[in-house]
Amino acid sequence: MKLGFHLKLEQTQKLIMTPQLKMAIAMLQYSRMELQEYVQRELLENPVLEIRENEEKEREELSEQEKVEVDEFPWEEYLRDTSLDSSFTSFYPKGDPPSIDNYAREGKTLQDDLMEQLHLMPLSREKYNIASYLVGNLDSNGYLQGSLSELASSIGATEKELAAGLSLVQSLEPPGVGGRNIRECLLLQLSRIGSAPPPLVKEIITDYLPAAADNRYRYISSRLGCEQGQVQGAIDYIRAHFNPKPGSIYGGVDETRYITPDLTVEKIGQEYII
Repeated sequence: MKLGFHLKLEQTQKLIMTPQLKMAIAMLQYSRMELQEYVQRELLENPVLEIRENEEKEREELSEQEKVEVDEFPWEEYLRDTSLDSSFTSFYPKGDPPSIDNYAREGKTLQDDLMEQLHLMPLSREKYNIASYLVGNLDSNGYLQGSLSELASSIGATEKELAAGLSLVQSLEPPGVGGRNIRECLLLQLSRIGSAPPPLVKEIITDYLPAAADNRYRYISSRLGCEQGQVQGAIDYIRAHFNPKPGSIYGGVDETRYITPDLTVEKIGQEYII
């Protein structure tokens, strides 16, 4: 038989009975009276040991003492000797409180404004419910989402009743709200302009909006049989006096607005690319 040396690793679990563990096991078997006798006996045998008082009672005594001190504070004399004007203006050394513009206000959404206008109108409960339902189906730009037939079937009303409710919503501020497309939105704004618009404005909105967006003046003038200057003047008037997104003036209350830069400069290697 050949003898040799080798290294072997193995994992085992063993319970080691330390003096502290033996004492804990023994003390757990005592009753309350036996435990008190054991503690008193150990105190007599070992003079170094001492009993630690309950900290909770000490904290209660301290809190009671602080409460008494607070109750005994002469508040009447303090308030009588203190000037109210100086106490409330001490945060502003110069005496000028901050402007009201420094305080944030709660934003108002498009739906909030429209519902306030509906509350001020003498409407029956049925008309009010239909109009408020349509207001709830407007997107952030003020356009109606869904067709009248779909919306009518969802609330159990007729399409004629919803059309009347939509006309009511379209009469509210801002002009153009409640439109189902950009053409209807701009025509609603055109109908509420006080002064007479330039010629060709209604024709361009009705039939030539895509061409106007692409600045195809020659095409529109050839179709309408007019000069390009007249077409350009009408399109400039539309862009200056009409808002294709009437609900955008309110913005989103909880919406995070990001600033889009006009240009970005990025360093690639040793060059700067715009």
